[in-house]
Amino acid sequence: MLLVGLVGTYLALVVLSYFIAALAVRPPRLTERRTPADRGLVGEAIEFDSLDGISLRGWWFPATNADSTLAPTVVLCHGFAMSHGMMLRYVPCLVAAGINALAFDFRRHGKSAGETVSFGFHEAADLLGAVGYARQRSSGRLGAFGVSMGGATVLRTAAVCEDIAAAASECAFARLTWAMASYLMTFLGPFGLVMWPTAFVFGQRLAGFRLTLCAPLDLVARISPRPLLLIHGTWDTIVWPFHGRALVEAAGEPKQLWCASRSWHCRAHRDHREQFERRFVEFFAQALREDSAKLD
Repeated sequence: MLLVGLVGTYLALVVLSYFIAALAVRPPRLTERRTPADRGLVGEAIEFDSLDGISLRGWWFPATNADSTLAPTVVLCHGFAMSHGMMLRYVPCLVAAGINALAFDFRRHGKSAGETVSFGFHEAADLLGAVGYARQRSSGRLGAFGVSMGGATVLRTAAVCEDIAAAASECAFARLTWAMASYLMTFLGPFGLVMWPTAFVFGQRLAGFRLTLCAPLDLVARISPRPLLLIHGTWDTIVWPFHGRALVEAAGEPKQLWCASRSWHCRAHRDHREQFERRFVEFFAQALREDSAKLD
């Protein structure tokens, strides 16, 4: 009887693993109902293609008190199962500092096309599409900032795209497989540890690529000598803080890690708004100055 119960429990966990993996690869779309104007922002709705031809939607926010065709630009990359709306909080401080901002929806998110999510792997082609679009709008230097999955995408893409002159991330994972394991254990406890192997197999088959390849830790050193800013909340239970420490240890100079005290996943701006915006704007304003290009 005990054996039957254990087998039944295991089979139930296998089925649950499949549904979790399927939901992760094809999450519900979260669309932003409010426009930037509803938030007091002046922006332009835009559409462009990813490097592999997927139609993406987003918004362009020109710098204030500056010529937007010459100003630097920062591309903003949202997290898993979110949309560009979560990145609008970062726009006001950027445009006020004379920096254009571009926020967009990754594939299978928001109003963009696409059928599956790859947790930052194929999303690199989305960011490259955004970089190409930004290049059409401004001749200024370009940076990128992302949170969680978006942060991992920024790190992987900046490592291979020198057009990204400065990279910043908040709560980015070092390895996707580590993040998956910690996520399952955080929410399901010991059951998550049991489910991890089957969730990995199902996730890999449904996503269509080797999950172990989605590892910013293996590429982050290539960003150097371009500047890198890593932000991680000390209370992050989704992507545990050791990811940030591993990334900064692997990265080359110049680099910095800000451990946001008592902040949960991607909440550093909400918890430490003044300090966040000061660090954020100073980092990009200095890194994207035209005279800094001569020092690279």
